[in-house]
Amino acid sequence: MRKNFYFILVAIFAATFMTSCGADENGAIEEVLSKKTYAKVISTYDHVSDFFSEGTCIVKSDGKYGVIDMKGKEIIPCTHERIYDCSDGMFLFYTKDENYKYWYGFLDKTGKVAVEPQYKDAGHFNDGLALVIRGNEKKSWINEYAFINKKGEIVVDFNTYAKMQSFSEGLAAVNVENENKDVWGYINTKGEVVIAPTYGHAYSFSDGVAIVGKNDKEFVIDTKGEVVFIPEKDMVLLEETFEEGLMPAAKGNDLKAKCGFINTKGEEVLPFEYDYAESFIDGTAYVVKDKKLLLIDKKGNVLEEESIDSEDLEEYLEDILYMF
Repeated sequence: MRKNFYFILVAIFAATFMTSCGADENGAIEEVLSKKTYAKVISTYDHVSDFFSEGTCIVKSDGKYGVIDMKGKEIIPCTHERIYDCSDGMFLFYTKDENYKYWYGFLDKTGKVAVEPQYKDAGHFNDGLALVIRGNEKKSWINEYAFINKKGEIVVDFNTYAKMQSFSEGLAAVNVENENKDVWGYINTKGEVVIAPTYGHAYSFSDGVAIVGKNDKEFVIDTKGEVVFIPEKDMVLLEETFEEGLMPAAKGNDLKAKCGFINTKGEEVLPFEYDYAESFIDGTAYVVKDKKLLLIDKKGNVLEEESIDSEDLEEYLEDILYMF
């Protein structure tokens, strides 16, 4: 959750979320593989993730990482320091040098190195481009940002913008910073400015809209930069992006603040009656109500429930105030 809110979930609901961590549209590994293949995979590797959206699963053996496909076949051997899930047909990975510094690059789906590990940090590929970060030549602690394509070619050069975020829905938030201003706008995959840098902060596009801020106020814009809606005065949006067309939000400014869900037009979809709410994933979301953790669907129907320790609940209620 936005503004360091995830730690609340970890502290209160750790056991509940462990079972779903890592799963995506292809589901948990035991649901995808046959019983025989599943047993073989589990016995072969020290750690196995769930399958991700591009039909791959990260595995670990003897401290090294590799990848298997949906038939349990190893498509990338366990020879890498770390591999992250596939995005846009590319795996983000890193290596360590003799000074224990991490360098990030990319593998294609066959395991071939497509972009050599040379960057201080990097984001996943989206819309054919990936955000990469290097240190300044003279001041290595200062980050410099660029976008590369799948051949490793630079599309938006380093130092074009002070900061950049990964692409989403064909647009990426970029920051212009100098002695006169520090503002955010958006570029397209050609590097062209499509929404002028005028915002104090800007988040990624999702479901055709993005949350931006200016003069201590947040509002939601479309891909043309037009304002879709401005949240009510006592409303706080609890995440940076909409998920499945919905956003958890909170109303109020004290311990009586309640959470609910709005759509991309700012319309109330589920009433503000929860003590806590997080984004929908695969049609369900976790909320807190009457000292219980509830799993609900998009109509508000309760699918599962679990009691919450009063001490944990009190801690949560204190932290919700930070959002206002």
